[in-house]
Amino acid sequence: MWPLAIFGDIVAEHDVLLDAIARNDTAAIRAQCSRHLYGGVTRLGEELSTKYADYFVSGTHWPDHAKEMQP
Repeated sequence: MWPLAIFGDIVAEHDVLLDAIARNDTAAIRAQCSRHLYGGVTRLGEELSTKYADYFVSGTHWPDHAKEMQP
């Protein structure tokens, strides 16, 4: 289970995204979506390639900062 503090970070990321949407700031929306999704990859750590491996096709390309998570 994740530490409770991580959920605060996730909510804060959503707040930034909602603010960008409200401003109709496409560049900020794209940037925040990227940060949020890659943050999820980082938060899931090894579970992404073990516990959740069935969600990915064989040969999935992992982001450079997540190389240690490769199966």
